[in-house]
Amino acid sequence: MVLSARAELLLPIGAIAFYLYDSLLWLFGDELVLIRDARRWRSAAGSEWLLLRRRLYLPNPFAPQQLLWRACWSASTRAAESTDLKPLAALQIALRPLCVLVFLEMLLILIALPVCVYIGLTPLALLVLLGTIYLAALCAVSWIWWHRAALGLSARNWRSLSFDALACPPFAINLVRKISLLGTVRGDLLTQARAVFEPAAFESLRAALLRRVAEQVAVATEGSPAQAELLRYQHQLQEQRT
Repeated sequence: MVLSARAELLLPIGAIAFYLYDSLLWLFGDELVLIRDARRWRSAAGSEWLLLRRRLYLPNPFAPQQLLWRACWSASTRAAESTDLKPLAALQIALRPLCVLVFLEMLLILIALPVCVYIGLTPLALLVLLGTIYLAALCAVSWIWWHRAALGLSARNWRSLSFDALACPPFAINLVRKISLLGTVRGDLLTQARAVFEPAAFESLRAALLRRVAEQVAVATEGSPAQAELLRYQHQLQEQRT
């Protein structure tokens, strides 16, 4: 009986652990994350410490409906054609039905499953809950299939997303994020952000860029072209205030 209780306890713990693992983003030194949260834009720079030369960023586990984009501030990316951030916000409207499904999946896995195991539901009731979790994941990937053209997804994208979500339902909670993360923001970040970010969010982004550039300057070879380019960009950032 003790072994059975322990095995049941591992079920929600494992599901939550898989979800958090799938949520983690590994950012390069010249990457930030842009976040579309409700009606506002903001940014995140990841952890201040490095793991395997990457910075970890964990999105809000209780907001799976947030859209995320990787944004690179390297010289080559800044020189590329700029991504217009305003149309990206329209993706949030297109994904509303999917947002409902992933939010439901989150409630089932992060709240209902642990509570049901804690109160000791019968095996049949627990089986029904697990079936509901799989059904929500199936509905989500089916919705994506029918709307893949409008979302700009290829059949290969859909197969990859579907395999993850159906093979491991906790991964289905991240479907909205994974769709937005298929795109990358290019061009000068501050120029783009100035048009859509609120002043406080803009200053937070600028401060994060200044920190990351200063870190790169510190490790760049003294007098090298790379360091000179970083110093130029650092000077530009210092001048671009709200």
